[in-house]
Amino acid sequence: MGVLGRLTGPIRNRPALAVAVLLACLAIATVPLGNFSAKAHVRTYRSNISINYKRSADGFIGRVRSFKECREGRAVQVFMQVPGPDTVVGSTTTDAHGRYGPVSALGPGFYYAKVAEVERGGYGHDHLCTGGTSRSLRVRA
Repeated sequence: MGVLGRLTGPIRNRPALAVAVLLACLAIATVPLGNFSAKAHVRTYRSNISINYKRSADGFIGRVRSFKECREGRAVQVFMQVPGPDTVVGSTTTDAHGRYGPVSALGPGFYYAKVAEVERGGYGHDHLCTGGTSRSLRVRA
C-alpha cells in the first residue's frame, strides 16, 4: 500500500475524521495571505461657532471654525432664549470659509447659534464634524 493508501485508508473508515480534515483544509484555504482592503478610519474634528449681531442688517452673522472639510455647507440655527423651549429664529448654511448669515433678529433678547454634527467623506476616509453651540449674545432695543 502506497503513502496515499495509508493516509486515505483509515479516513474512509472514520467519516467524522474525514469531515474534520476537509473542514480544516477549507479553513486554511480561506485564510487571506495579506490584507488587501483599505482600512477605514474616522477622524473627529471639533467645531466652534461664533455669533455676532450686525445692527445695520438687524441680523446675526457668525462663523464655524473647524478642519477645512468641516466648514462648508454646515447647517446653522439661531435661537432666541425664552421661558420654556427656545425659539428658532432662523437657519442657514455656511459658505466655503465657514461664514453664515445674516439671520434676522426678532427684537431685544438673548440669542445663540448651533451648528449640527455631520459626518463627511467616503468609504475608508470619514470625518466626523462635531456640533457646537455659541455663547449667548444680548441684543438691546
